[in-house]
Amino acid sequence: MDIFSDPDLSQRQRVENDVLAVYQKVNPSTRFLDRSPADFELEGGKRQRLFQDYLKFPLKMFQGARMLDFGSGTGERAIFYNRWGARMTMVEMNPLAVERAKKIFTQYAIPGLEYEFVEGSLFDVALQGSFDIVASDGVLHHTAAKRQGFDRLVSFLKPGGFVFLGLGTKGGNVQRNLQRLILFHYAKSEADIVQLAERFFPEHLDRAERYGSRSRTAIIYDTFVNPQIDTTSMEEILSWFRANNIQYYSSWPGITPLALVDVPAKGNLEGMLMSEGISALPELLWMAHGSSDLEQTASYMESSRQLKELEKRFFDPIASIVPESKVDLEGLQVGADRLSRALDRLDIFHDDRQRMRELLQEIGDLLFTIREKKLEDVEKLIRSTKHLFRGSAGTGMNFIMGYSKNV
Repeated sequence: MDIFSDPDLSQRQRVENDVLAVYQKVNPSTRFLDRSPADFELEGGKRQRLFQDYLKFPLKMFQGARMLDFGSGTGERAIFYNRWGARMTMVEMNPLAVERAKKIFTQYAIPGLEYEFVEGSLFDVALQGSFDIVASDGVLHHTAAKRQGFDRLVSFLKPGGFVFLGLGTKGGNVQRNLQRLILFHYAKSEADIVQLAERFFPEHLDRAERYGSRSRTAIIYDTFVNPQIDTTSMEEILSWFRANNIQYYSSWPGITPLALVDVPAKGNLEGMLMSEGISALPELLWMAHGSSDLEQTASYMESSRQLKELEKRFFDPIASIVPESKVDLEGLQVGADRLSRALDRLDIFHDDRQRMRELLQEIGDLLFTIREKKLEDVEKLIRSTKHLFRGSAGTGMNFIMGYSKNV
């Protein structure tokens, strides 16, 4: 695979050209939502859950909003913003993707609601005015200038407007970048990358194909053949926010520490969520994510169920205290003691710590094997791991929202 382009072009332009060449072979944003009404509703439901349930951004916020989508691809996500009432401006550098997006909008867009397509790079296009919502989903980590791309994106944001990002984080993509490291180490051509991806990572591909509504070929080309994936830490993203006077609003996975209970009058949460180091522990959890949240929280939920009755026995006698109340103080003391002893027996974070330790050991073994052994030995190790490349192999994509404080 020739990953080099004209050396006279700037690095940013070379990367854009290389990525575009891959995307014109296999477009990564095609999700076939036009195959049937059921497929369309399925994709719409996924977008709705992301914004309304996970990012806590009500769909009514799109109604009447002027929205800019940088890197809109085939329009198979932007179409739902249109259907929620947004007036869309979509910037996309791949003419083949724009061609499909126009067909999608012709078929599904709300009649009479304005929208426009602008073909070009997010770094260079000329746009008029400012926007209530600006978005870049799955784009910045495929550029050679992600910070500059973010700065340009939010330069079009109205005071008080919202920015939405979907991008790969360093922690969440550790395992996927290790997959790329293996493939680039042993592959001699693009065909080798495709063949070795199927050979080494069938579990990952099966899962991505099942949940992502994309073809297997699109997943391989976007994840492994793609010449540019430059991930970003949440710490960096928050620094971008601070530099542009953007306040963190929400994200998925979240970065809010457990058990925050201060009332809003104290105003501690706003500063805490913009502070340096807030995302270090979450990034490790994203790195080690493999099984579903239901599986990973099973011990937590069991611990919570064990506490339920003990809490009730302690809380209920003092849930309402009035002048004539008679409280069994001895019984209350016993209840407090039982609750305390139950807490002493619980170690609800043990599984997370153990999983991270074991995963890091497997990563160390992998790196040693790549240095010292043949391809067959790497394949044998991959097949034997307990955590590495299992399940979701990290988080892949993170979603972050902020709002402009320039009101």
